[in-house]
Amino acid sequence: MDPTKSSKDLIFSFIKKAQQTTPKEIQMALNISQVTLFKHLKTLISDGKINKIGTPPKVYYSLNPIADLPEESHEILEKKIDGNIFENKFVNISPEGKVSYGLNGFEVWCKKQNLNFEKTATEYISTWKKYVSYYTVKNKFSYIDASFKLNETYDKSSHLDKMLYLDFYAIERFGKTILAWLTFQAKQSQDSKLIDSIVEQTKERITFLIREFKIQAVGFVPPTVKRRVQFMEIFEQKLKLDLPKLKLEKIIYDTPVQQKSLKDKNDRLENANKTFYVPDQPKYARVLLIDDFVGSG
Repeated sequence: MDPTKSSKDLIFSFIKKAQQTTPKEIQMALNISQVTLFKHLKTLISDGKINKIGTPPKVYYSLNPIADLPEESHEILEKKIDGNIFENKFVNISPEGKVSYGLNGFEVWCKKQNLNFEKTATEYISTWKKYVSYYTVKNKFSYIDASFKLNETYDKSSHLDKMLYLDFYAIERFGKTILAWLTFQAKQSQDSKLIDSIVEQTKERITFLIREFKIQAVGFVPPTVKRRVQFMEIFEQKLKLDLPKLKLEKIIYDTPVQQKSLKDKNDRLENANKTFYVPDQPKYARVLLIDDFVGSG
């Protein structure tokens, strides 16, 4: 270690050189205590020097893209760019599977596309402004009311009153949102730790919606394709909602047909009508049905 540098400077230099690293890697390389390490990591995040990526036990630290810019460039970026939008929405996955979130991920994405970071970040914010009007924000919680889509799909006799999204699946040109990416990867990889991350991001908002709309019971849409680890089953277990659960069953005929494989809207409706079954059980006036992705409108 360089004796002329403080522990905080050494940590920052290591992260800068590594680009993305774990607390364990830093600790082993610099031979410093865990208490000292996390104290300085917290300060570096607070100073805007580094970004924290992921949730325990998979946590990484990376250089904040604006950390090495001249002070005047910092001021320009801070005025033009809302960093919170990036931290909450943007994720980049490299071809080899390396994940980076927020402004750091956006910088990596821009370099890959050979795009100017500041100009493209401003364009990203501008694109997001078109989506902001769809969000309803109450008591710090946000959701998207997509109930208007029900009128495009069902007649007025439908028992569905509202359709709510926790987030958009993807943003034009810029790809999936963080919640969509986590859910997609959790379903594909069947990684229970990723499901933990999704529960962490969604539980408070789902609980808020239950209070907001006076929900009396909840049902989780069963999967069509059999997997060793079923996302919705684990998600339901980890959410631990304190409500009566409706039992929903999926009927599989000669071959399972996923709704996303059906292009025609009427075919999708027929699929839903003939493959979902609700056994006789107590009746509730307001039921919240939870699904991972809404692909059929």
